[in-house]
Amino acid sequence: MKRREFIRRLPGILVALGIQHELGASSSQSVLLNRFSIAGFRYYDGPRLLPYLKVGATLRLVAQPHHPEDEFAVAIFWKRFQLGYVPRSDNRHISRLLQQGIPLQCSIEAVNPDAVPWQQVKVQVRMGR
Repeated sequence: MKRREFIRRLPGILVALGIQHELGASSSQSVLLNRFSIAGFRYYDGPRLLPYLKVGATLRLVAQPHHPEDEFAVAIFWKRFQLGYVPRSDNRHISRLLQQGIPLQCSIEAVNPDAVPWQQVKVQVRMGR
């Protein structure tokens, strides 16, 4: 199976492998894909918005396949403000899923104003509803 075909079939494969509970499974469940701190946080709107960022806040992921430095770049936005990027070490699968039209949810998992800037906001990415 080619990579693109695998990514396209990934949601069905996860269900078939039993990622969702067999009994009582609903389409509203989601699967945790990754957790990470926001890359480049201090270079975008993040530091200025830190007092307003709350645990559970919904973030928007935007694949940027034409980014000049990383074809798998995925920007992270809160409302209309860019907070930074998915770290390069974690962005390939997220970028591919987004480009295939797979719905992903991103939310803030932790906010720590006392941490170093690149660890002040941790997020999680989930697939599903």
